[in-house]
Amino acid sequence: MIVFHGCCLGLSMSVQGQKDSVVMQAQASTEAVIIGQYAPTNPEKAVHAIQIISAKQIEAMGAQNLANALQFQPNLRLQQDNILGAGLSMQGVGGENVKILVDGVPIIGRQNGQLDLSQILVADVERIEIIEGPLSVQFGTNALAGAINIIRKKKATHFLEGQFNTYYEADGHYNVGGSFGFHQGKHNLTISGGRNFFQGWSPVDTSRNKLWKPKETYYGAWAYSFEASGWELSYRGDILKELIVDRGIPVAPYNEYAFDNYYHTNRLSNTVSLRRQINTHWKAEVQASYSDYKHIRNIYRKDLTTISYLLTENPGDQDTTNIHSLNIRGSLIKTGGKRVNFETGFDINVESDEGDRILDGVKKVGDYALYSSAEWKPIENITIRPGLRYAYNTSYGSPLTPSLNVRWKLGDEATVRASYAKGFRAPGLKELYLDFEDVNHNVVGNPSLIAEASDNLNGSLNIKHVIGSQILKSSVNVYFNDIRNQITLARNPSGDSPGKPLSYQYLNLNRVQTYGTAVQGSWNMDTSLTIGMGAGYTEKHNVFNDQDYFVGSGEINFTIFYRWRNICLFNLFLKYLGKQPDYTMDENKIVSPTFIDSYSLADFTLSKKFFKDKIMMTTGFKNLFDVKNIYAQTAAGVHNMDSGTASVGTGRNFFIKLSFGFAVL
Repeated sequence: MIVFHGCCLGLSMSVQGQKDSVVMQAQASTEAVIIGQYAPTNPEKAVHAIQIISAKQIEAMGAQNLANALQFQPNLRLQQDNILGAGLSMQGVGGENVKILVDGVPIIGRQNGQLDLSQILVADVERIEIIEGPLSVQFGTNALAGAINIIRKKKATHFLEGQFNTYYEADGHYNVGGSFGFHQGKHNLTISGGRNFFQGWSPVDTSRNKLWKPKETYYGAWAYSFEASGWELSYRGDILKELIVDRGIPVAPYNEYAFDNYYHTNRLSNTVSLRRQINTHWKAEVQASYSDYKHIRNIYRKDLTTISYLLTENPGDQDTTNIHSLNIRGSLIKTGGKRVNFETGFDINVESDEGDRILDGVKKVGDYALYSSAEWKPIENITIRPGLRYAYNTSYGSPLTPSLNVRWKLGDEATVRASYAKGFRAPGLKELYLDFEDVNHNVVGNPSLIAEASDNLNGSLNIKHVIGSQILKSSVNVYFNDIRNQITLARNPSGDSPGKPLSYQYLNLNRVQTYGTAVQGSWNMDTSLTIGMGAGYTEKHNVFNDQDYFVGSGEINFTIFYRWRNICLFNLFLKYLGKQPDYTMDENKIVSPTFIDSYSLADFTLSKKFFKDKIMMTTGFKNLFDVKNIYAQTAAGVHNMDSGTASVGTGRNFFIKLSFGFAVL
């Protein structure tokens, strides 16, 4: 912050002054973490192994959404769909088993089991917390592989402050956004919003049909908090409106018309929190959130001569899905004890899905849970945390879920962590009750599905060695996941009908085990240079019809943050993802191999401040290796395979982001 002497005007930038410009990975180690912890602490003191992506790292990457921010993280692999967006897997386990939250509130709106990470924008994010391994005790279903918690900036620190951002990327991205904050006494108010626009892209320029579909997104957020006498009352609202347009290829032979698909997404969430610091050791909090998600698909017949269009009348062409979710969490937490601290609470989740593709039009499921955990320090350097969750679910049998975490501090430099947890994933309402048939699809749910169950083991060794002003860090992590009754969309020949598309149904088919290791290291030299590197390997063991199938895939990541004479910051991000083989099985127990070929990603960015730190610029090149599509083979039927390509990116692109901020003291 720069203060002009003799007046009360200051300037607050998204990247602070020289003293705060310590290289990115060193900064992350001091960030306060919340997810899974009783009180804010830093990752080195947390019982769980937690990765932090700070706001400064997000700025250095030029990240615009969660997919961009996670792209170079170890043990995470993104999958791109040009309409459904970006999904992910963690420790070799699919994204339907990864809980994604904003300030502790689950995000709804999964399509085919995945949340579109490109819809989760990071313009006002303070940090992103990533924890691997089940958090089923704290968050219940969909947390089998781990959780990602996005912490938004909720409070202004000045009487009046604001920031304005613009972003351009050469493949057709044009983004603009801003935020304002107000702080006076016990009151705090922030408002933010903006527009992200992507014009679409194809390797070969076409007039209509694009490989990467045009997308327009409007977003907004508002937050208010009031603090007095140990009480804090806060409210936050978020809204997102997105339109994706898939313009069809003109129909031969006269090319007079085409069929265009329009995909609308509307998401609105409101969260109210009440916290009470009872005394120095006890605190209580309650959080209630209501989220509404609507996804609309419309297909139009576009007349290319008159530029008029009409909705098509084929069954299943027009579709609207509504999801409503109510989440209420409450907890009582004791901290500050020398030997024992604990947390106990309740977690209520009620979700309803409405739409023509849902059996009987509407279905509702409720999950009501009690959970508790305790931290016990038998000696100063050892922390043991057992936990237990009991839940009642209105649609499926919910297991009793235990967990055990141990943290052992070995002297001043080394920390060992170990954990065991049971996890589960409840069948989604679409997996249970989907009833969808049109000229191209025949997919039905299965009310007899049972929840996926799992056992998870994690272990890690972290070493931090300080030599003068230099910091050396290294870590080794090993993990094992055993998932039973995995839910799979499989061919169901008994549902086939003459002249109809092939029938598919959600079934509990197979058992999957994933196990692997990841090694990471970093060297931080003063405030000028940080080098990070790592490697990981995941083995996947599928069991189909009592037959074993083994596949494995590795990755390598490398980062450099270099500050030149306190003038500008150079950043290099590299990641190699090995070939990802797998197997699939249909209802006839025919096993087929699939794979996605290996590829490498690299970004180079530069950050610079101008006009006495009044303007922040981040620029550079994304996708230096110019990766667009990679060879892939996926299951297309019982006796054949579909060999083609999988989309990864839009090739090498230049980008630039400008930020201007102000603050009135």
